[in-house]
Amino acid sequence: SVIDETAERSLTKTVLSLGDRPSRQCVLPRAAAARASKGTLYVACLGIDSIVELDSRGLDPSRLELRRFPVPAGPTGVAIDDRNGVAVVWSQFDPGVTILGLDDAKAATVSVAVRYTPSASVRQLAEGRKMFHHTDDPRVASDGVACASCHPDGREDSLTWATPDGPRQTIMLAGHENNSAPYGWAGKFENLPDYTAETFRRLGGSGIAGHELDAL
Repeated sequence: SVIDETAERSLTKTVLSLGDRPSRQCVLPRAAAARASKGTLYVACLGIDSIVELDSRGLDPSRLELRRFPVPAGPTGVAIDDRNGVAVVWSQFDPGVTILGLDDAKAATVSVAVRYTPSASVRQLAEGRKMFHHTDDPRVASDGVACASCHPDGREDSLTWATPDGPRQTIMLAGHENNSAPYGWAGKFENLPDYTAETFRRLGGSGIAGHELDAL
């Protein structure tokens, strides 16, 4: 969207028009590295847990996908060894390093897991973090976005939304306590399950319940 910073308002009617519901799109890129000899760009994509290879020589590389490589959950870093045709990927949510062979037609992959045994509470937080960043989940939204689409890394996207009650900014979630009711722009909700249920409803999602909602 085009924002008039002085007037603190959007100059366009919509923030983003995606057309048909996207599927498996890289809407949460977190890192990128180029391979100069081939003119390719490798993007680490949260939400779909993949490295997407793009042709960087086009006007819009995002539309020129060449290949994609599945990696463990939460890819947040990628480095390229151009001479040896290797990409090294760090996955944060399922801790591990993946080594991708870029010149092999079969794209040889080697994964190295990190030896780490978290406590039960930390495992629950990790499950919630994955869900927070997962795209194409019809329980969350009908258009393929994730919680992290509006709240990157639990923060806010700097957008101001037009509502029947006036302009409202996306709320930062990081640093808020889960017992700091009421919740929402108007403070209508006394607990998080009711608040998140309303959020999913507004986004066209079917909702999340049970232990998954607790984790989220």
